[in-house]
Amino acid sequence: MKTKKMGTYKKLVLILLAGAAIGGAGGAVLGACVEIFGPGIAAGAEDMPDMLGVLQQVMLPLMVGIGAAGILIGEYSIWKLKDIGENIAGAEPASDVGVYRGI
Repeated sequence: MKTKKMGTYKKLVLILLAGAAIGGAGGAVLGACVEIFGPGIAAGAEDMPDMLGVLQQVMLPLMVGIGAAGILIGEYSIWKLKDIGENIAGAEPASDVGVYRGI
């Protein structure tokens, strides 16, 4: 008896079509929201220059903080990896490594 298997390309096409359908539905919903709430969004855009000014003031400190946090996390990871490497180097070799026992 032959089993029915779906080919890789057919599966990818179905995944792409599902993604396109979901994206189209999401776009339709967002388009409808813009049509319904458009005047309110335009009124809120008048405050945009003030928000951008605040964003420009805090952007550099945030970037410095995120960069420093990334460097500290990286240094900690390297420090831990060095300890792990020393532990592995100092470990006694197992005599049965690579031996098949047939268990």
